[in-house]
Amino acid sequence: NNLLHLVELVLGMVPDEIVDRMTGEREEHRDQFFERGLDGRWRLKPRDNETQGVVPSTNPIASLRGIFNDRNLAPEDNPPANYDIFVDLIYKMLLYNPNERITPAQALEHPFIVAGERATATVAAA
Repeated sequence: NNLLHLVELVLGMVPDEIVDRMTGEREEHRDQFFERGLDGRWRLKPRDNETQGVVPSTNPIASLRGIFNDRNLAPEDNPPANYDIFVDLIYKMLLYNPNERITPAQALEHPFIVAGERATATVAAA
């Protein structure tokens, strides 16, 4: 349950259509972790020690940037454009809907990967 709360903090709430598909054997898990709000939409149940749930992110890209900035994973010598392209790749890999998520083949063609391959080839040629 804690992991779901962390995911929601970064990526936002799991879309209703995905939670709605949790039927049959998965319905038990849905009911364990999700509940309908007063507005009829799904939300994560609060953890045992909370009176209300976490506030989901409304801007997943900004949330991802914050995580990597907080952990100093963006070295000073790395141009901001490279960092933004990296965050874009991670975001596309983490999309909830698998039909919208980047495929492995698309990921290999992503500018962040392609730029890294070019840099590696340049160093190897030197």
